[in-house]
Amino acid sequence: MAREFPKAEVVGLDLVPYATNEANLPSNLQLVLGDCAKGLEFPDAYFDIVHARLIVGGIRDWKALLDEVVRITKPGGLMVFAESCVPWPLVDPAPEGVGNGFVDYMAMCAK
Repeated sequence: MAREFPKAEVVGLDLVPYATNEANLPSNLQLVLGDCAKGLEFPDAYFDIVHARLIVGGIRDWKALLDEVVRITKPGGLMVFAESCVPWPLVDPAPEGVGNGFVDYMAMCAK
């Protein structure tokens, strides 16, 4: 994202340290550690866009997450949540050869 939009300030947030060579990162990218459920160290209405992806399996407190995302997003800003596009079936049991189905995946995420 930072390379695609070099004039933007991009902040990457995760619960654990990133495994990356920081020398190869663009200068407009800042990597921070944090947990939305415990509050982030950004001021209110700080971001124009908040984008989260592949988080469904790691969120235990959706209300805390959404409250925090709303808090740090500017009024009129954009909040984008994206998940996997793996073609899990929406029926259970899954058709033969496709896997255990979306229901099993969601049950695993809830554990």
